[in-house]
Amino acid sequence: MTWFLVRLSMTLLLAGCGAALAAGIAWDDLTPEEQQTLKPFAGRWAQLPPERREHLRRNAEHWRDMTPDQRQRARQGMERLRQLPPDERARIRQRQQEFRQLPPHEQERIRQQRQRFHDLPEDQKRALQEKWRSLTPPQREAFKEKMRGMTPEQRRQFLSGQQGGADEAVPHGW
Repeated sequence: MTWFLVRLSMTLLLAGCGAALAAGIAWDDLTPEEQQTLKPFAGRWAQLPPERREHLRRNAEHWRDMTPDQRQRARQGMERLRQLPPDERARIRQRQQEFRQLPPHEQERIRQQRQRFHDLPEDQKRALQEKWRSLTPPQREAFKEKMRGMTPEQRRQFLSGQQGGADEAVPHGW
């Protein structure tokens, strides 16, 4: 009888937790700091799906942990995103979803590559962007395939122009 009561109690407790999770986070359950960050969502918070509320709450936590410089860059990025056409925003959202589905080590590799690019001097970044834009889709794919087959050191040498050997699919200089 005792085990029955314990199991019954646990079942009811877990059912209550599940119901609370299914209902999502109430606005009043957010910290004042989270409420301030999520203020634009206050009027429609109760109508948001529970998963969306949890996602927004995690983003508010992340925002709190950012430096002022990181926040400024994030604001600028959000503003650039708002100015894009809807189809371009949809494409970006799709790429983000694909990124989130990658294994953690692959996500980290991509983050490191992105950081290396951002650390380049502005003139080198512009030159690389112009070269990329001038490539046809098949040339871009060939380039990406070539890069995947190289070690980080080989990629650095190749991109800095220290390695010869032209490839028909990849234009000279790449």
